[in-house]
Amino acid sequence: MPEVVKPILTDANKLKQVLINLIDNAVKYTNEGKIEIALVASQVDSQPIRIDITDTGVGIPSDRLHDIFEPFFQLPVEGKSRSRGTGLGLSICRSLCDLLRYRLEVYSTPGKGSTFSVVFADESATVLEKAG
Repeated sequence: MPEVVKPILTDANKLKQVLINLIDNAVKYTNEGKIEIALVASQVDSQPIRIDITDTGVGIPSDRLHDIFEPFFQLPVEGKSRSRGTGLGLSICRSLCDLLRYRLEVYSTPGKGSTFSVVFADESATVLEKAG
């Protein structure tokens, strides 16, 4: 990754809310292991491309990946009470990303964890190197 990354011209409050919600979810669903936050930027022009929030939590079954963005939906998690939240966080994240014209992507493996990515730019147009 470049030493200096160009700033993102965005609505800082909306992006901050997305990141707070995604990090909060990573904390809620990771009992052991780690949570990593990575900024991925272009080596060509130092433009930010995406932010990845990766955890080693419970993961999400592939047949539920679309459901998690529905308002009030919560995955049942063994040993967790229903007081985890309202089930609105990911729905709000998706709506805010849509408003900002960003993509919100998720990759997950049950029992191994998840990565949520806020994508600012089209990765196919730029050479990438993952931070970390």
